[in-house]
Amino acid sequence: MSDFLTEKLFYKIFGYPKEYIKEKEIIKLSYLKYILYYVPLATKEDSLVVQNNIENFFKKICKTDKVSLEIQKLDFIKNEIDSILLSIKINNVSFYEEDFNVLREIILRQNGSSIRYIEDFDPSLEEKLNWINRKIDGVTFEDQLLTFCALSRIPVCDDSIKNITIYQFKKSFQRLALLLDYENLFPLEISGQIKSKTGKEIVKHYMSHIGQEGRYDSILISKDDFMNNHPLMKENNLKNEK
Repeated sequence: MSDFLTEKLFYKIFGYPKEYIKEKEIIKLSYLKYILYYVPLATKEDSLVVQNNIENFFKKICKTDKVSLEIQKLDFIKNEIDSILLSIKINNVSFYEEDFNVLREIILRQNGSSIRYIEDFDPSLEEKLNWINRKIDGVTFEDQLLTFCALSRIPVCDDSIKNITIYQFKKSFQRLALLLDYENLFPLEISGQIKSKTGKEIVKHYMSHIGQEGRYDSILISKDDFMNNHPLMKENNLKNEK
């Protein structure tokens, strides 16, 4: 939580979506080749800077200076990009391109994200999501941190806050928000002061499972929910039944 430099490197290295580009040459690239060769072209960032970012990130999280990104040229392969073999050597152990995909998933999940969340990126939906977030005055990370500390009665500078992971903080904040909703709204639900139009449970129990949210869950609904719950669809279904 206290290491913001490493957090910035985390997003720079693992947070670029690849699948939405739709170009075969890009899709078939390993993620490691993608961020080393394609992303610098798109962002106008020097590929050596990207390479240094990767090495510095793994030096930090592995607590060792023995980290190097190695590039090997395979002369017997004609295609230029395919002829390049990439690996990250950490304390004399080499992790190749397919290994990097596994490392990426592990590190993303440890920090409250996932490959699915990154790769779900859709430019048109992203624009709508940003518009919705601006409209409802989206809560910032700083807002969440200060709220969490205030409600938990823990000083912001306390070591117990500094030393937890981003994943632990996000899950704790979600659980705290769930508990507050339950304490404030559940008495209204059981007394009948608030009711669900669909008959479904309104207030989730504070011990309910908190799953991994999709990137656009806040602005999209499933086809089944739309067919069953949207007023227009309900009206059409009633007419068809008659």
